Amino acid sequence: MQPLRDCRRRQLYSLATLAEASGVSVKAIGAIERGQATPRLQTIRRIVAVLDVDALSIVEFAAALDLPADGDGDGTDDAGSDT
Repeated sequence: MQPLRDCRRRQLYSLATLAEASGVSVKAIGAIERGQATPRLQTIRRIVAVLDVDALSIVEFAAALDLPADGDGDGTDDAGSDT
């Protein structure tokens, strides 16, 4: 997802630095940025918190990903997953 990548790069975060700070794996963040994964709302919150983006941006970020209101992109239980 290009907006995430742009925001990360503007703030000079590498994938590894953002992953370490957010607790979301490098692989997961990369997949989100490429549009190959739809993150859960909890994952979005963790990333947005590190990037220090306001709370409204969480909603806009989720809307850009077209997440349902429950914040789960696939309707399955992803316990233990980064995405």
